[in-house]
Amino acid sequence: MQGYKRFCSIIIAISLIALLAGCGSNSSTSTPKTAAAVNTLNKAENTAAVKIINDYFKKLYTVQPDNSINAGIPSEIQDMVSKETLDLSGGSAGLLINKPRFVDINGMTAVNYEMSDVQASCVGSRSDKFVFFAEVTLKAKCLPDGVFDSAYKVNNATGAYEVTGSYSSSQMDTIKLKADYDVEVKKEGNAYKIVSAREAGQIQDDKARLSKYNNNFVDRLQYLDAANKTDNGVLTKETAVITQFFTDLAQALDKDKMDLLYPKWQSDSASFVNFLDSVYKPSGKNEKKLSDMMALYGDYKTKFDYASLLIQLNMEKVSNLSKFEITVHPAYSEKNKIYFVKFDADVEKVNGIIGDKSKYKYDYTVSLSGEGDNLKITGIGLNEFYNEDM
Repeated sequence: MQGYKRFCSIIIAISLIALLAGCGSNSSTSTPKTAAAVNTLNKAENTAAVKIINDYFKKLYTVQPDNSINAGIPSEIQDMVSKETLDLSGGSAGLLINKPRFVDINGMTAVNYEMSDVQASCVGSRSDKFVFFAEVTLKAKCLPDGVFDSAYKVNNATGAYEVTGSYSSSQMDTIKLKADYDVEVKKEGNAYKIVSAREAGQIQDDKARLSKYNNNFVDRLQYLDAANKTDNGVLTKETAVITQFFTDLAQALDKDKMDLLYPKWQSDSASFVNFLDSVYKPSGKNEKKLSDMMALYGDYKTKFDYASLLIQLNMEKVSNLSKFEITVHPAYSEKNKIYFVKFDADVEKVNGIIGDKSKYKYDYTVSLSGEGDNLKITGIGLNEFYNEDM
């Protein structure tokens, strides 16, 4: 038995070496091939293969999503697909060339895509084909599942989603995704062509693979990237609004003012923010009133719960907010700007010694809307607070 296991291990190792051997190094010269050697890519060839993969996905993601079983190869990409794949019939070709499709992501369905980037790396070769793993970064326009289900119905015979209702652009949101693909390329004449480009971890059963609930090949990405200049500018503005809002709120409220605020908050949103503006006047030239930093709607009592407004039981005053840690929430999207917000604050107790302060830590979830100078806080939720000294 031990000898058999050893034999199997050797066979697996040889197979892996053979697959990986096809990818050349970044050197422009390759080692001489023997009669038994597999094909390799030099630096120039690898660059050409990566370029066709990039061009392919850029064109592919201009195609409308299609979950039908017999989907053929879209005309937009046919000039980049190998002859052997083009010669296959529609259904068979669809197994090798996976089209964009409707995919369910966390209660939303992606209905349109825009490609942002492709990272492709060679992982081996098979005969005259080279195998690449491609990570495709996408911006996906999505509808809430309920809206999608009322606007589209699936054709059980073909798997295609057919429009049976309508929706407005205001119901759509945009998220960022990474889609993984296994790609095969081969050289035909002087150019590389795509032989296959399939969703990574592909499910064998066609119908199961094409279900919108099969999202195994995609991962949701953080919407904002601090390394990106544009995204970093958005982060800077949004974190500044959050910091200013809590700093001003702390200056506006103490225990007595919280007692006076409660009936205003209970009454209506206008009374609520008018009171806040009456007890806090911004001093800086470019500072905004608290009401200018808040967007209140019919659900304001949920979004700005009275119990989330800094001053808690047995607190007289909160001041000296510091050490802000503001991080992007995983659910952040184009329309739902959500952050985790943590900070320290000095707290004077109701029955404490005058001038004596305790250091507290606060943890919030904060949502915003708008862009640039029109950014507004749409909700704050207190997750926890505690006395750091205890």
